[in-house]
Amino acid sequence: MAKYAHLLKGDAKKQYKEAMQYGGQFESKDLTGIFEELEYLRGSEKEAREEILMLQMYIRKQRMMQNLKWVLEKQKHEFKVDNLKMQLTSNSTLWEQLAEAEKREKILKQELQNTQAEIATMEKIHVRLKDEIKYE
Repeated sequence: MAKYAHLLKGDAKKQYKEAMQYGGQFESKDLTGIFEELEYLRGSEKEAREEILMLQMYIRKQRMMQNLKWVLEKQKHEFKVDNLKMQLTSNSTLWEQLAEAEKREKILKQELQNTQAEIATMEKIHVRLKDEIKYE
């Protein structure tokens, strides 16, 4: 009971001190209030401990949720980065294909011009040969 003496108020504290001075001889009605207060404090202590345990559990859950949220955000970010890398690779491949297609187009245009020039030359030769045949 001595460890709870600092929690006692007014008359109860005085009665406790007096009881201790007289070697523990006191009337039972004087201690009734003290014991009631002591029981109340024990109940309060139990409630406080339960609340502390509940709050500790809540803090653990909050930390787990926070860690889970962090992991999910990190995963989402990595997924976006991977998608962007794939898109970059795809874009690079498309640019290379476009460059190759432009080269082929340029070559085909050159071949078309050459073929058109040959056709024009052949037509001139054809016309000239026709004229020569008529002349002969």
